[in-house]
Amino acid sequence: SYIESTGASSTPTLWHFPFSVPENTSHYARWIHGGYVFSSNQLVLEVPGSVAMVVSAFRDESVYQSSLNQCEAILSAGEQDPVFNAVKTKLSVAYKKRVGELTPETIIPDAAAVATDLGMSKRTLMRKLSECDTTFQNIRDELLKEQIQSLIEEGKLSLAGMSHRLGYQDAGNFSRACKRLFGQSPSSLRTRLAKSHAS
Repeated sequence: SYIESTGASSTPTLWHFPFSVPENTSHYARWIHGGYVFSSNQLVLEVPGSVAMVVSAFRDESVYQSSLNQCEAILSAGEQDPVFNAVKTKLSVAYKKRVGELTPETIIPDAAAVATDLGMSKRTLMRKLSECDTTFQNIRDELLKEQIQSLIEEGKLSLAGMSHRLGYQDAGNFSRACKRLFGQSPSSLRTRLAKSHAS
């Protein structure tokens, strides 16, 4: 976000994390605008050389502290809210179950179904998620991005197979979803991920 605020693109940035893929990968997909890979030898952030010419906004201690406090408040609000966690868990379980089925049958619940399971109206669910600075669609998109990236990296399924596993009627709808979430077609995303792992 800081790089983008300077008018530059964050696309060339690439995080290398020295641990295996965590369960909360949706947070990475939501907040890291560049790329990221796991199981690296060490923690590394690759950034364009031009970024070194930009003066950091955090050189001001008050700006730094204010930003830090805001980040901690946002993280705390989301991770500690029982409704947020319940929605995320229900969607995550559904996606993982469906993707693991040879003949996908599990239905990915919509907001109304999740609200009913939690004993509240859809409107109340939306309001509670809004208080956590998120929406049902955002949570679903984050988890969907995880599943798409995981399936593409595995490379075991065709585009049609991936679209079917994720609940899409055809590969065209899956391709459009991929472009909306990643800004790239599935084939372009596969190429980028392959290059990231190779580097």
